[in-house]
Amino acid sequence: MAAKEFRGANNRAYYGIYHAILAVHALDGNAYKRHKDALANFNKNYVKTEIFPRKLGKKIVESEEIRHASDYDDFYIATREEAEEQIQTAKELVSRVEEYVQARWKKESEKTVRNAEYLDMIDRGIAQLSAGNGQEHELNETDCGCLTT
Repeated sequence: MAAKEFRGANNRAYYGIYHAILAVHALDGNAYKRHKDALANFNKNYVKTEIFPRKLGKKIVESEEIRHASDYDDFYIATREEAEEQIQTAKELVSRVEEYVQARWKKESEKTVRNAEYLDMIDRGIAQLSAGNGQEHELNETDCGCLTT
């Protein structure tokens, strides 16, 4: 493989990393137009808080620098070892992002189910009140099942 192909591999690996980072940001409703903003906020919100390992955060910064040199520095000589390292970093991050996204989806879906259950309990409580034919009725926690487990 020629040095030019290694430069291309560095580029593709970085964009795999970049798009994985964008996917994480999307979960929180965030989008960034500039790469440096997406990377900086990922490091701030996910690496420094140790949701993702700090070691990986350093590799992401290095990958962006290598991609930039590979794309814009005419005299940059990319190596097989470097390209393989960048590909491995991309695979590691994508794998961790997949795990993170699945865990977040699971957590969110469980929250949605709980919210639906609470709404159902409220509806039952309202129906019980309505069935009282206008009579005064003090609603307590057991009327809507709020304290049941």
